[in-house]
Amino acid sequence: MDDVRGLPAEVVRHGRARAREAGAAISFLHRQLSREGIERIGPQARAAPGIGVSGEAFRAARASKMEMPGDGAGVGLASAEGRRGVPRVARPSASGLRDAEARRGGGWGARVGGHVAACAEAGNLQAVYAGDVTEALHSYLERAAECFARQEEEEAFGAVMDAWRECRASELVLFAQELEARLDSTHAGREGASAEARRAARDLARGLGAQGQPREVEARLDALLDCLPDPRYIPGLLAIARLPSAEEPQRVLRLCAALRHVGPPFDVEPLEALYERMRPEAWASAARLSFVISLGRDWVPRELDAKAGELLAALWEALRVRAEKESRNASIRETWLPRVYANPEDDDVRLVMADQLLETGDPLGEFIVLQCSPTPDEERIDELLATHLRSWEMPLGGHIDSGATRFERGFPVAVRMAKEAASLILPEPGPAWSTVREIDWATVAWSVVHAQWLAHPHLRGVTRMRRVEPYWARLMGQPPSVSRLELWGSVAAQVFRTPALGDVFDRLALWPNLTWLELHAGHEEDVSLCATSTLATKLERFDATLPGVWMLTVRPGDKVPIEVTLASARAVESFWGLLSAAEGFGKRGLRVRCHRDVDAARLNADRWSMSRFSHVEWVSMSALR
Repeated sequence: MDDVRGLPAEVVRHGRARAREAGAAISFLHRQLSREGIERIGPQARAAPGIGVSGEAFRAARASKMEMPGDGAGVGLASAEGRRGVPRVARPSASGLRDAEARRGGGWGARVGGHVAACAEAGNLQAVYAGDVTEALHSYLERAAECFARQEEEEAFGAVMDAWRECRASELVLFAQELEARLDSTHAGREGASAEARRAARDLARGLGAQGQPREVEARLDALLDCLPDPRYIPGLLAIARLPSAEEPQRVLRLCAALRHVGPPFDVEPLEALYERMRPEAWASAARLSFVISLGRDWVPRELDAKAGELLAALWEALRVRAEKESRNASIRETWLPRVYANPEDDDVRLVMADQLLETGDPLGEFIVLQCSPTPDEERIDELLATHLRSWEMPLGGHIDSGATRFERGFPVAVRMAKEAASLILPEPGPAWSTVREIDWATVAWSVVHAQWLAHPHLRGVTRMRRVEPYWARLMGQPPSVSRLELWGSVAAQVFRTPALGDVFDRLALWPNLTWLELHAGHEEDVSLCATSTLATKLERFDATLPGVWMLTVRPGDKVPIEVTLASARAVESFWGLLSAAEGFGKRGLRVRCHRDVDAARLNADRWSMSRFSHVEWVSMSALR
């Protein structure tokens, strides 16, 4: 800290104290100072802290190409003459301090956003990037290597970014770019807090560079102050500086706050061009911009020390080795996956593929072997899914709910569609869908466009569809392979609002292989509608449920075709109506199961009502316990 000799002691102490805080605390300091500056500096620069220059002085400085005082009335970063290659902090001139103090009528304590803030920031830079954080830098790079070795690549990316915040080395930016490109590919990214944070920062960086309304630009600049410094923001911030609307004073202040928050290195040419475009009356904002320009212009990059260089080289090597291994794995998959998809029931094909993948260390090979084993290691299977689920789901596309996919024998067999996809035109299902047997439609009303998607040959293996909204079921066409369908919601309750829905069961009768219908949250009227439809004669099983009240199961081929379970006292009220509706399926036999909360005496009093059935069985309460 010898490079700050001559500065007031309180300024040096402030800078040193802040420099030793954690990275998050430093970011918080920058953010607070930046926001304070935005709030206090208005278009007329009323009592502007840290701005001690008049409009006349601003015009004179511009004419002579002199550096503006900026944040702190003359404080800037001079050329790189300091020790360890760190820029020396210029001491503010006495005239500048006197001018600033006279204009504000206050002492040192009143200049939090001005000279003290600027010197403190210079002190922070001096300490943070001068070697005091070498141990932290090494720790972050070591953590990145450990995460990468554990296949936790999102966490590894976060550790590399933490390392960059410690030293701002360009070598770390290059590695982070390469790793992020890999994470955004079809095989490496996954879900989790780290992935969400990375994508949120990436999306904000893209938004900063996109053309938008001035208010949108300002909102993004404000949002950036709540994020950790990130080099991905720099191109977008410089793009904002090039916008014709960027010279508006308040927007300049926001841009300066964002650049101070992110910190150097950054290209000052667009900022200097913006400075030249600013109007003389906007001298306060221009002074703040001049200070930011000085931060970028006088920044001297820090070189990685020997140990940090070795750690980074090891990360590059690990990335190269993994890429080569995945290239070999990809070749095996290209050879064998088409055979698996063409013969989804053939386990031999899967196991041959798994053997070759095991030789290259691909975890998918181990996963296939485990799930095909007669005694699978469930704990190990869960570990593999926790690490690789997202990458193994990706061939199915982005319109499924990640994490809800069920795997069998190494491949997806059950998926849940994302509710957001109902408003989109789905892309054509790829070959990976050939192993899928069950689709959960998430109780969303889809459209006839999705019915066309459902008819794709790659979905020929789908035999069950769950949580289908009744009206959507009418639009599905005639899926040739579906044998089991679950309707979610009462048909009868919607018939009154949508008369066309009344023929839903007759339409389902046209499905060539439908033999099992489940009706969730149904009513007695739904049972009656199905029992009197043409579908009733095709079904091998019909289930209807009013959750927590009753359950009805009809198996026409069984000795006792109809079984009713009364789950609560409320079931007694609808029991007789339910029996009357179920008669449409036949009267050969009935079995009644009662929960202990059901009023058995009340049911016994009306047993004569069941005389229409040829055979009646009552299951004792003790059998249900």
